[in-house]
This record gives sequence, C-alpha cells and structure tokens, in this order.
Amino acid sequence: MRLLRRPLSKKEKKLLLKKVEGLPWARFTVDQKVEEVKVRTETEKEYVVYFVEGKPTFWVKDDKYLPVLCGNDVEGPSVVVDKGAVPYVTRGADVMRPGIISFEGDFKKGDVVLVRSENLKFPIAVGLALYDKEEAEKMERGKVIKNLHYLGDDLFKLCKS
Repeated sequence: MRLLRRPLSKKEKKLLLKKVEGLPWARFTVDQKVEEVKVRTETEKEYVVYFVEGKPTFWVKDDKYLPVLCGNDVEGPSVVVDKGAVPYVTRGADVMRPGIISFEGDFKKGDVVLVRSENLKFPIAVGLALYDKEEAEKMERGKVIKNLHYLGDDLFKLCKS
C-alpha cells in the first residue's frame, strides 16, 4: 500500500470543516494535525483519507465523507444485523433486508449508514442507504445498504499501520 501524505494548512482545515459540518465522525479543530492522504492499494484502488492526529478518521467517496472504522464507536444512523449476516457483511456483501433486525436513527436514500452487529459495540461496516428508512422498514427482502467499507478491508488496514 502506498501513502502520499500532505498536511493541511489552517485555511484548508477551515474549508474542510465547513464541508463536514454536522458529521459526527469528522470532528476536528484547526489546531489539530490533519493530513490528506492519498492511498493506493496493491489492487490499484485509490482513496483520499483524512488523518487526524495521525489516525485515519474519514475518507471521501463521490463527494460524501464517510468514517474509517478503526474499532472505535462511531455515531450516526445505523442498522443492526443478525449474527448470520456478519460474516457476509465483513467480506463486502451489501446489507440485505432479511439480515436487519433493527433500525437506529433516521436516514434518507443516499445517506451514510453504519452497520452494527447485535453483539458488538462498534460498527462493522459503512454504506449508503438505497432507500429511506421508512421504506426499508416495510421491505421484506432486497438490498437496503450498499457496503462501501467494512472491517478487514484496505481502509481498515490503515488503522494498523
């Protein structure tokens, strides 16, 4: 994995703070050390990840800012999946309606949603809602969350480096 680090200036941090305003996983101050890191994996995938005080904290995909899961408790709207869904989700599978046992917080189609296991404190994946919460709750089958990042993927490996 190749990392190209670039520290942000105070001005850049202020601009970034405006973009991520209100996102519970993208909190930092202009006094903290914030780096924009371009990551290229062995499989040629590229990511832009923001490190706060040396720790990968959030990343960008299609102009959306998403949390990096480093085993921390991240806040935000979420779905809770049963134990049977966990191995699939943590290998990159999208979240299907039959595996969801509850919905926490409110979300709309296209919003960032955390995926939690019924027996873990921290999220196991991050994805985008394919439906509004109310619509997803009424569904009996089908994909509800598009999985974008999960424990064990390339972004998660940044937590250990």
